[in-house]
Amino acid sequence: MGEIVCCLMVTQMKKILVIIALVLSFSLSGCVHKSIPDYLNPAQEEYLEVDSRSYKGNVKYQITDAYITRSPGKDGINLDYIDEHTCIMAENNDGKIEEIHRDDFLNNDGSLNYEAIMYVLHIKVTNIDAEYKHYKEAGYDTPYIFRADNLFLNFIDNKGKAVMYKTADYYSKRQEGDHTWSCFELQPGEATEYDIGFIVGSVYRDNSVNYYLDEYTPLISSMQGGLEQSARQYQVEWKDRS
Repeated sequence: MGEIVCCLMVTQMKKILVIIALVLSFSLSGCVHKSIPDYLNPAQEEYLEVDSRSYKGNVKYQITDAYITRSPGKDGINLDYIDEHTCIMAENNDGKIEEIHRDDFLNNDGSLNYEAIMYVLHIKVTNIDAEYKHYKEAGYDTPYIFRADNLFLNFIDNKGKAVMYKTADYYSKRQEGDHTWSCFELQPGEATEYDIGFIVGSVYRDNSVNYYLDEYTPLISSMQGGLEQSARQYQVEWKDRS
């Protein structure tokens, strides 16, 4: 029964927290429109008012760092907190696209094989007065529960179509449990900081088409998909640490 409640809670929270997650200030009216990506620099912040069926109140999000690494083990990433189910796609010597799993592309020293790169965001979030309305039904004893993995890395073509999207593969304060690993508690007036990361290969294959990701624009978004989605898209200034 607890697993069912938790699954329902995750579904509800994903619908809402993709809206309030990091620096995403799109209208909650639900109108679908084609948005133009905003350019977001580290240290730029957004102050959001959350008013929905599941959450109410105010939260402030700030990116304090954004970088690309090819050796996350040397950049302070806890390798144990990279999702064991993470996979990428890569092209072998015969030109065949293969799906590569975590234990194959991630070396013991934290370097990445198969031309994989990791996009990392360092985030500071302050809970002004936001709370989860349905925390009791979801099995929590506090309304101040949030998630860190409700951002997506979308690769967009020049027509605004999502070539590929990725959910977070890494959370620096990861907990045990498939449905709670990115949850955190934040009381009103409190702030916390954490990292999330996305690992991608050099190519993505879908419906017999190869998409070489260096030809597309990576955007951070509150939704899976392209610019036609009802969400704000952000083009981040990534520092390359390789």
